[in-house]
Amino acid sequence: MKQQEFINLVVAYDISGNKVVKAHKRLSESLYWEQKSVFLGETGKGNDRKIMTQISDIINPNKDSVIFYKLNYPWNASVERWGKQPPSKGMIE
Repeated sequence: MKQQEFINLVVAYDISGNKVVKAHKRLSESLYWEQKSVFLGETGKGNDRKIMTQISDIINPNKDSVIFYKLNYPWNASVERWGKQPPSKGMIE
């Protein structure tokens, strides 16, 4: 079976300050706004790295967090977590 030339991408973020507006604008160029800090959509292979590079230029990895969920045909999921990690006990600080 031929592998598709697209992936489904979900991006969730927790970004501080006015960088949220920049991230929202960049993500809106390629993906659909699903929820306050969640975007999703179908994108061409390789375009996911472009999106990731654009967001990495905005965030501060010591304070901000971005998670990329990539769903590749035949539906192998991978997750990349960037920046500040949530508390290990799952509690909000």
